[in-house]
Amino acid sequence: MCLRTLASLGFLWILAACSVTSSESETENLEASVAIGRPGVLPSTVQAYDILDRKARQTYENPIEVADSLRGEYRFPEAVELYNQVLEKYPENYEALWKKSTAVSEMGFLIANPGIKEDYYMEALHLAKHALGIHPDQIGSHFAMALALARMENVVEDHRKITFAIKMKRHTEEVLRMDSTFHYAWYLLGSWSYDFAGLNDSDHSVAQSLFGTDVVENATYEHAVDYFEKALSHDPDNVVYNYHAAMAYIQTGMEDVALDYLRKAVNEPINAEKEEEFIRKFNLMITGHAD
Repeated sequence: MCLRTLASLGFLWILAACSVTSSESETENLEASVAIGRPGVLPSTVQAYDILDRKARQTYENPIEVADSLRGEYRFPEAVELYNQVLEKYPENYEALWKKSTAVSEMGFLIANPGIKEDYYMEALHLAKHALGIHPDQIGSHFAMALALARMENVVEDHRKITFAIKMKRHTEEVLRMDSTFHYAWYLLGSWSYDFAGLNDSDHSVAQSLFGTDVVENATYEHAVDYFEKALSHDPDNVVYNYHAAMAYIQTGMEDVALDYLRKAVNEPINAEKEEEFIRKFNLMITGHAD
C-alpha cells in the first residue's frame, strides 16, 4: 500500500475520531442545556426520549415547546403530561417547573369541586415555589407564584384569603417590574384592587393590621379601573378584561362607560356551547362526574 493511500486512510480516521468527539460533546452540551431548563433540542418521541442515545436521529423536537403549544390550546392535561416527562428526567428544569405550575393552576380553575380545586392550586403553588428557589430573578417564577396565589385566594376563607391576595400582589408587581407590557399581570392587579375595595369592615381591619394602611388604601375601584385599562392597552379585544373593566366602572358610578365595555365583551366571538362542553368533558375525565 503506497504512502499516499496510508496518509489518506490516516486522515479519514482522524476525521472520524473528530466527528465522534464532536457528536459526544454536542450530546453532553444538549443534556446540560435541558437539565438546567434552557431551550434545548430533544427527540421527537417524547414518550421515550433519551438525550444520551447516539442513534442516528435527524429530526428533534423540544417537548416543552410542544407542551406550550398544547397549553395555548387549553389542552392542559396533555401539556402537563409532557412537562412531567421532562421533570421526571430533570427535576430541576426551571422552564418545565413554572410552566407546569401555570397549567395546573388553569386545570384547577376548570374544576367545579372546591376541594379538588384547592388540591390543584396547592400543587401549582409547590411547583412555583420550586421554580422561584431555582431562579428568584426570573419573570416566570413570579408569574407562576402570582397565578397560583390568585387561584388559592378564591378557595380559602378568613385571613388566609387576605394573605394570599397580598402575596399575589407582590409577585405580580415583580412581574411588571420586569415587563410592564405583561397584560395578564395588570389584570391580576386590577382583580386584587377590585376585591380589596369590596372588603367588609371586619376584613378591612384585618388587612390593615396584617399589612398596613397604605397597602389597603391603595385598593380602590378607581385603581382597579386603571389596572384593567392598562391590561386592555396591550390586549384590547380580551373578553375577560373588558368584562372586569365594565364591573369596575359600574362601581365608580360610570355606568355609561361600563356599558361600552360590556358591549365590546359580548360582541367578541365566544362559542359558549363548545366551551361548556369542553369543561364538562374535562370534569368528567378528572373527577369521574360532570359538575
